[in-house]
Amino acid sequence: MVLLQGEPGRFDTPSDKGRNNSRRFCTECGSRLWAELESGVASVNGMALDDRTHFRPTHNHRLGTAPDWCKVDQSLEDLPVSG
Repeated sequence: MVLLQGEPGRFDTPSDKGRNNSRRFCTECGSRLWAELESGVASVNGMALDDRTHFRPTHNHRLGTAPDWCKVDQSLEDLPVSG
């Protein structure tokens, strides 16, 4: 990911397993940008991208918490909850 301007803010939270999860956000407006999990997984907020047409999902994550109305691509691998 390339940031176009500014330095993102950061706050850390412990996971259910006691690991460290780092959240990044815009210090001007507070918008969520991405999360970095100690397990090495990074989760980018799709709304933070200028052009989302170049990206396609490669995995599902936390399907157990998805609402019934959420459209899920069942052909994608479901990442285990880690971090």
